[in-house]
Amino acid sequence: MKNRKLLIIAFALCAVGGVHYLLQAYDYSIPVLRHYLDDVLIVPITGTLALWVQRKWIVRHENFRFTGLSVAMLCVYYAIAFEWIIPAFHSSFTADYADVIAYATGGLLFYVYINKAVPNVCVSNQ
Repeated sequence: MKNRKLLIIAFALCAVGGVHYLLQAYDYSIPVLRHYLDDVLIVPITGTLALWVQRKWIVRHENFRFTGLSVAMLCVYYAIAFEWIIPAFHSSFTADYADVIAYATGGLLFYVYINKAVPNVCVSNQ
């Protein structure tokens, strides 16, 4: 059941990103969203899908959750890849260090709201 919720969350986050891209295609954009929404969404989307894979096929336990260090490392990975390495090799990409804050915000949202263990529910027959 928890795994199904993860897929719904991942789909919803992707839908938000898709609507954002669709609006941009029709030249309708809000500057703050245009610059930072993708960066806020990337960690929750990939983190949710990775959590689903871990729970479904690798760990095979619904209570698995990523540690804070794992989520922080995912944010650091995106910051290094997209704000340091890629801009160094492709002139069409620019490093925007405010994006690092957006990755961290997305990581915090993922860690607090999505990366949760299933609560233990005890049902007694009395």
